[in-house]
Amino acid sequence: MIKTLSPSTDFSSSLRARNLKVTPARVAVLTVLSSSKQPLTVEEILERLGEGTTDQATVYRMMNSFQAKGLVRQVDFEHGHAHYELAGDREHHHLVCVSCGRVEDVEGCPIEKYYGGVLKKLPAFSQIYRHTLELFGLCHCCEKKSQ
Repeated sequence: MIKTLSPSTDFSSSLRARNLKVTPARVAVLTVLSSSKQPLTVEEILERLGEGTTDQATVYRMMNSFQAKGLVRQVDFEHGHAHYELAGDREHHHLVCVSCGRVEDVEGCPIEKYYGGVLKKLPAFSQIYRHTLELFGLCHCCEKKSQ
């Protein structure tokens, strides 16, 4: 996994190290993401930034460039839109309630141990660089409501 950001990171230095221009809006977006306990949509980022900070198109462009440079990762919760979180040192995935949308981090990942077997079965590929894994289920609260 690429070593990236932790919440205590100096975002200006992180941007410069990746040859990205340091702007107040970029630092503000990274700060918003670092203060969130779960991935955010572009709309949620804009809401937390406050009016007049930047516009939706600019945040989408930022997410694309941040993702390309390893600053953020995109998460798909099957809501019809992307969510974003800081890319971090700790490997984790998400468990999403299909009823209320609650999201919990799932620490660690056993998938890497299967990479070798996958590559043996699919000889057209030589390497696996990354993967995504989101789990979907029902939280206890929603399960109780459905009974």
